[in-house]
Amino acid sequence: MHLSKQGFTKESPINTYGGFITSEQSSPIFSGAISINHCCFSPDDYHDNLFEEHGIYFPSEIGRAFVKRKAEFFAGRYCAKRSLSLLDGTIADIHISPQRYPLWPVHVVGSISHSGNQAIAVTARKKDMRGLGVDIQYEVDSTTCKAIKNQIIFGNEEEIILRCDALNIKTLFTIVFSAKESFFKAAFAEAGRYFDFSAVSVTKIDQRNGTILIRVNENLSKNLTIGTEIQAEYKHTLDNKIVTLVRLY
Repeated sequence: MHLSKQGFTKESPINTYGGFITSEQSSPIFSGAISINHCCFSPDDYHDNLFEEHGIYFPSEIGRAFVKRKAEFFAGRYCAKRSLSLLDGTIADIHISPQRYPLWPVHVVGSISHSGNQAIAVTARKKDMRGLGVDIQYEVDSTTCKAIKNQIIFGNEEEIILRCDALNIKTLFTIVFSAKESFFKAAFAEAGRYFDFSAVSVTKIDQRNGTILIRVNENLSKNLTIGTEIQAEYKHTLDNKIVTLVRLY
C-alpha cells in the first residue's frame, strides 16, 4: 500500500514580502500540541533589509555569510517567529548557541529546517514535551545516496529499508536520513554533545501510518539510554520532499 502524498496548501499568501516569501502555511501537517509554520521563498529576491523590516534578529556572523545562507537563515527565523506567535503569542529573538543551534525562549522547545527554497519551524511548550526536532529534505538522488550511504545506514537498516516495497529506495533512504536529523535536533540539548548517526537505528518504517521506530544505541542522557525506543513521524509532500518530526516526552 502506498502512503498518499501530502502537500502544503496552495492557497497560502503569494509574494508576501516583496517577492521573497512566495507562500506560507501554518495549518498542521502533524497533529498534537505543536505549532508549525512552513514557507517557500525566492533566494533571488533576498536582501539584508528583510531582517530589519520584519523584526528578525540578524546576527553578525550571518551578516558575513553568503547570500544563500542569509536567505535560508531569514526564512527559517521567519517561520520560527510565526510558529512562536501562533503557539502562545510569544515574541522573541532567537539567538544562536555556541554549538550553532537556535536558542529558544525558556518555556519553549523548537526546531528549524530548510531545504532548497523551503523552510519550516515547529515549536511546543516544555510542559508538553522535553525535546522537538523537525527536518525537511528533497528526496536524495541516487548519486548522493551512494556517496553518503555509509555515513547514514548502519547494521541491518538497509535490510529494513528493502522490506518497504511500496516506496522507492531513494524515498526510503531520505526518510531514514531525515528521521535521524530530526532525532539529533530533538536530543541535542539533552545529550549536551554531538553524536553520530550510528547512535540510533531505524528498526521499523510503518508506511500505512507514516511512522518510524528509532532505537537508541548509546547512552545519550538519563532518559535516552541504550535500547530506548522513540517514534518519529514522516510526511511525503506533493513536491517530493520528506518532512520528519521527532518529539521527546
